[in-house]
This record gives sequence, structure tokens and C-alpha cells, in this order.
Amino acid sequence: MIIDGSALAAKANQDVQQRVGAVRSDGRNVALSAILVGFDTGGEVYAQRQGEACRAVGIDYSLAKFAPPMPPWPRWAQAIHSLNNDAAVTASCCTCRCRPTWTPPRCNTRFIPSKTSRA
Repeated sequence: MIIDGSALAAKANQDVQQRVGAVRSDGRNVALSAILVGFDTGGEVYAQRQGEACRAVGIDYSLAKFAPPMPPWPRWAQAIHSLNNDAAVTASCCTCRCRPTWTPPRCNTRFIPSKTSRA
């Protein structure tokens, strides 16, 4: 059996587009806000592709970047707090490539569960 990955991806994208459209028709927003911490070419590419994928299916996307020199943890925490309190943001995620003690799990545990994305 041969699996047509392109056809499966197109079907999945169409399904997501329809679901996003249904949510929007109810007057609700669908948005992903991401935080990229540190500079990493892979992280930059990932965030760019994440934005493209969101826009392709009608999901609003925003990216906040914290590049070196690194701001203190409270600045990130404030950014996460702002996303948690923004009614227009329906999902959030954090990609962190800097210090071992500041990992994505630490960032992501600050998001309220209803807005945590595992994208």
C-alpha cells in the first residue's frame, strides 16, 4: 500500500480550515501566539513555518522574539501573562533555545491550560 502524504496533508488542512471557519462564524477568534526565546536558526525556521501553516488554514499568528542578550525571566513571564489575558489569543506556545534552566516546558507551564498549544 502506498500512502499519498500530500493528499492526506491537503485533507487535514481542508478539515482544519472548515473547523476554523465554523469557530469564526460563531464570532470567535482563532489565533496562535508564539514566543521564541534565544537565537537559533532551526527555531527561526520552525516559527516561520508555523506561521505559514497557521495562515494557510485561516489561523491568526503572532510571534514575540526574545533574542540575546537575554532579557530576565520576568520579561518572558510578563509576555506569557499578557497572552493568557488576551481574549484574542486562543493558543500559545514557547520555543526556547538558550539556557538549560529556561526550557520550553518551564515556559509552557506558565500558559493557562486552555491556551497551551502542543504545535
